[in-house]
Amino acid sequence: MNKYFKLILMLLCGAILGAILRVSRIHMELKDWIIIYFGVVISALLFVFTRGMNNLNSLYKGEYNKAIESFKKTMKKHGRNTKIVNAMLYNISVCHHRKGDFYEVESCLDKMDLKSCDENIKWGYFFLRASSLILLEENVHAAIEYYEKAVELFNPEEAYPIRAYFETVKGNQKEALRYIEAYVNKEKRRKVIFSLKKSTLVYDKFTYDIEYNYFLGMTYLKLNEPELAKEYFSKASKSQYENYFSKKAGEYMEKDSLQNNN
Repeated sequence: MNKYFKLILMLLCGAILGAILRVSRIHMELKDWIIIYFGVVISALLFVFTRGMNNLNSLYKGEYNKAIESFKKTMKKHGRNTKIVNAMLYNISVCHHRKGDFYEVESCLDKMDLKSCDENIKWGYFFLRASSLILLEENVHAAIEYYEKAVELFNPEEAYPIRAYFETVKGNQKEALRYIEAYVNKEKRRKVIFSLKKSTLVYDKFTYDIEYNYFLGMTYLKLNEPELAKEYFSKASKSQYENYFSKKAGEYMEKDSLQNNN
């Protein structure tokens, strides 16, 4: 719905309610009419808001294909609204990222108009670029550049598990351990950034509980610390629904290199 249609819908709902009450011959004071009218307006807004959240609920539940289809429908419906299209492309990228379809992530991000994105979406854009490239083990230098751009827009300490993995890939073991220590010792606050004026999803529980634990496990695996790797892979593998990170964490836990250290 565009903003004009929403306004017309609200006014129409108020008019219909007024007509019903008039036909019913219910006597009401002006203040009562005002309260009822605003009640209708708020209800209409909540209806629109709830419909928008349904798409995100599918994402939260791991129903990625369903979420992607919903985001595509929204994008098609609001094709002229660049901000909405950007938000939907970003959310679709998140779905593909959690499915492990990293080339699809790149394809979706390529379609975004970065100049018209708000800071939340820009953060997501750079973060997904960096994460996808490093997981594909392609162009580590570009991945780090995207990471640096992402942390300029948000607290860099929140993404230290990924930076630690970057450092191990580059062979900087001491730096990797420094980033892990800074992350683990820091009081972590789970964050969901949501704004009606800005974008939808940036950080959520999945990021901390699954994805970041997976990156910590991968970091310790490359540092030849199988017991610590297993500890974090165990955390990452505990998901209520199928996703790339939990699946890969489970696969690593079954490998001989970790099993022999039981």
